[in-house]
Amino acid sequence: MRGIRNWSVRTRLVLAFVGILIPYLLLAGIGAVGLQAVRQEVQAIHDEVAIEFAGVANLQLTVTQLVMPANDYLITGDPQERVEFEARLARVQEGVVSLETAHLNGEERQLLEAARVQVSQVESLSREILALPAPRVNRAAPAKMKALDRVGDEVAATLDRLREIALREIKEDSERSAAVVFRMAAAGVAALLLSVAGGLGLALIFATWLSRPILAIAHTSRQMAEGDLSQRVEAQAGGELGETARAFNEMAERLDTSHRSLQQRNDELTVLNRITTITSQSLEIQEVLARALDAVLDLMGFEAGEIFLVDDAAGEVVLAMHRGYDQEAFREITRFKLGEGLPGQVALSGEPVVTTDLVKDVRFLRTQVIEAGFSTFASIPLKAAGKVVGTLDVASRASRTFTEGDLSLLTTIGATIGMAVANARLYEARREADLRYRALFRGRHPAEL
Repeated sequence: MRGIRNWSVRTRLVLAFVGILIPYLLLAGIGAVGLQAVRQEVQAIHDEVAIEFAGVANLQLTVTQLVMPANDYLITGDPQERVEFEARLARVQEGVVSLETAHLNGEERQLLEAARVQVSQVESLSREILALPAPRVNRAAPAKMKALDRVGDEVAATLDRLREIALREIKEDSERSAAVVFRMAAAGVAALLLSVAGGLGLALIFATWLSRPILAIAHTSRQMAEGDLSQRVEAQAGGELGETARAFNEMAERLDTSHRSLQQRNDELTVLNRITTITSQSLEIQEVLARALDAVLDLMGFEAGEIFLVDDAAGEVVLAMHRGYDQEAFREITRFKLGEGLPGQVALSGEPVVTTDLVKDVRFLRTQVIEAGFSTFASIPLKAAGKVVGTLDVASRASRTFTEGDLSLLTTIGATIGMAVANARLYEARREADLRYRALFRGRHPAEL
């Protein structure tokens, strides 16, 4: 019993399939016997009637063609029509002989005999016409041709009646065969119902036997679907069930990976939400830059960072905020021309730049940062209304790979900080304008207010 329990799914399915097939094999046997009986009945129709009908049809065609040589001879006077007539006459005689050997009743034989006599008349009249000299001017030719056409019509009418009898016999034999088919169909339906009932019974038995190990797998997978990704399938059966267990375990690993990915995405949204909150809490540009840069470094795990702002009048980017670098590194270069250095290139192009080896990157111009051990660097544009207002630069001593998700998040953060910078500048401009307005009315210099 234990050995049966460890059978593979394939073995179980084969046995179940064979077992369920037994009733249908019995049905197939009964059906084969019935089909043989129907085939014999149809063969009888073919032998007794179909051949007869085909013979009558062929004879009608050849008799119709038999009168053509005489008619053509009257028109053309070509002696070659006599040869053609003999050939067609031979085919007509073969058709008559062929019908004589068919299964004919008394009425059919009488009609066939009448057709034979009429064919003889057609032969006699045709020979008379073909023997006429100068047929196109012979006065007797029209009367003979008219008589030939009349006899030809009589032969056609006789053969039509013979064909109608053959069609009637085909109908009768078809009805007889239909009755046989109906009886066989009724027997087949009864056998099919018995087979279906037996097959369903066997299917239920085999389904129960087959589904037990699969239900165990389903139970484990249900626990996994409810969130317990630590679950693993332990199938006692071998073969395909063992493979299924491994597949479920691999699925659990993938789900766990997907869960971690979603968690990472949630963390990224948390970072973005915090940056958005920070940049909306103040309009003082230095405060906004400091808090935003601290949040980026803290939440994304970078060791150092800086923010450059674009000075449109000077055509430069100017260091506005930094964290994490040695102070000497910031004294080295605090301004870049647009297009110069990594911050200048990003400010000019508006596209992010990432490098994972500062030592080999000739675009990076600050040697003291490299000497401090930093190797990975990313510069992201700060944009507001489609315009670059600065750059956000982050760096790490450890080698770090920037995924598309990382760059996308940093780009979004850059846009958020860029908008905050634009708002802060607008606020400062309005405040300065307000001071000038008040000084104008008080007669005092704005610096004295």
